[in-house]
Amino acid sequence: MRFDDSQSISSALLSEDSQTLKSDKIDPLMSSALNIPTRNNVKWTIRNSISNASLNRYRSSFRRHGTNNSSINSQYSTTSFPLFRQFYLMRSSLMQKRQRSLSKKSSNDESFVSEKVHVAPCIEIKHVVITMFITITSAFLLIFMIFLDFAYLNDSIPYEINHNGFITNNNALCFRYPKICVMKGLVIIVFILTTIILCYSILTLYFCAKRHSRLLEQKTNELEKEKCLTEKLLHQILPPCVAKDLINGRKAPAEYYDSVTVYFSDIVGFTSIASKCSPNETCNMLNQLYSIFDSLLENFDVYKVETIGDAYMVVSGAPEKNGDKHPNEIVNMSLILLRGKQQVRVPRTFAELKLRVGIHTGPVCAAVIGSKMPRYCMFGDTVNVANRMESTGLPEQIHLSDDTYKILKNREHYIFEERGEIEIKGKGLMRTYFLLDRKSN
Repeated sequence: MRFDDSQSISSALLSEDSQTLKSDKIDPLMSSALNIPTRNNVKWTIRNSISNASLNRYRSSFRRHGTNNSSINSQYSTTSFPLFRQFYLMRSSLMQKRQRSLSKKSSNDESFVSEKVHVAPCIEIKHVVITMFITITSAFLLIFMIFLDFAYLNDSIPYEINHNGFITNNNALCFRYPKICVMKGLVIIVFILTTIILCYSILTLYFCAKRHSRLLEQKTNELEKEKCLTEKLLHQILPPCVAKDLINGRKAPAEYYDSVTVYFSDIVGFTSIASKCSPNETCNMLNQLYSIFDSLLENFDVYKVETIGDAYMVVSGAPEKNGDKHPNEIVNMSLILLRGKQQVRVPRTFAELKLRVGIHTGPVCAAVIGSKMPRYCMFGDTVNVANRMESTGLPEQIHLSDDTYKILKNREHYIFEERGEIEIKGKGLMRTYFLLDRKSN
């Protein structure tokens, strides 16, 4: 908050008291009941003077732009509450600092997601050896100093000559001062025991830390494996570029693609097959068929959008753009899928499955729809026309639109059959083609 705001607050607080004091027609009984002081009240005058004197001690020595809004109530107070000013300045600075730290933390979190987990430094055996060496050396130095003290004290005692004329040292330190010797001996024992206990504690802590570090490393590896599995599962549901945005907490925006090729296929007579088979058999048949399709898609630059019932939708050129290669990728994939579906048979009847395939090229818009179980969906007239190509096609035929046929590269390597102009719902007459096969080299 600015300086003027704090001054206006202080002026407003004092102006209420001034308006109360300026009102001359206040009932004395009401003022005593409501504890409202009058101008002639001696207690109020003393209290006002004391408050002014106490506030003058903390009056700020500067004014912003030389302004002083306390003139509104100059009769009773000329202060601008510098404590309020300091409070609001401090609060505004803390708020700005918090916003900067939050923005910096969010950017660091986004960059941390793509990085590997930091590996903490391990405790090596050389660190333990150095620590024990320092401890033992310190203990020996202290004991050595005590022995030196013994020697110097013992040398300071004068020698005596006995009656035979020999020099005797009966007045040695331990004989004359046994308590000192006992105390120093106890100190040496305490140093030795303390050194042993410290070395034992260091070794115990080292082995405990080693065991916990191995356990932590094992748990970290398990967490990394679980994270990889989770990311792999998420990448199977959503494109990697979209999944990365969602992991980082960002909303994946809708993206427009100028030219992609969309593939649609469904099973001919699926309603009749489902009525003759049990739900479990139908699910197993679809799972076997689409598992084969999913494994074959890995050989092409395509992306599986979704499966709805017996419908199978694939796109090339999105979400990863591949220039003008998307028509050839979808065409080659369609021929391989028609051959791959021969491994699956209809339950109970063991008849061969027949597919209808429709392909169209054009612009689309891709986006993630929904927050619960989000799906990567394609929108646009291109998707509708590709669906119409599939619904108006023939069994075991790959039905192409004229747009896909025109931008297909190396058309001479494929065998086409022109179908002519047919009526497409919502589009009118459209020239279409059947893709029969690919020419052998």
